[in-house]
Amino acid sequence: MEYTPGARLSETAQAQETNVSRTPLRRVLARLKDEGLVQSVHGVGTFVTDIRNDDLDQTFALRFELCDLSERLFFQTTPIWLKSVTALAIGDLHAAALIQQAHVSMIYRRMRQG
Repeated sequence: MEYTPGARLSETAQAQETNVSRTPLRRVLARLKDEGLVQSVHGVGTFVTDIRNDDLDQTFALRFELCDLSERLFFQTTPIWLKSVTALAIGDLHAAALIQQAHVSMIYRRMRQG
């Protein structure tokens, strides 16, 4: 699906084209509006904005860096038990097991050092 800047996005047509109901589609359109990728005009419709590829590239590069930074900060400042609970809460059992293993290793090293 490709849409040119200024193209009107019909909820009905989008729902049929993507084979989803209008409720989740409205959520997606609201998110795209928040991202500045579409503009909603009350009573008129939703339109694709004119965004340059350079702007989009910079936006996603910034997001990746922010994600990486927040992940590093989380693991540097968060107690191990909370990291493990967080991993379990999002369903990442492998990560939870690795965190627990690292915790046990750390306790073992501390015991050996006396």
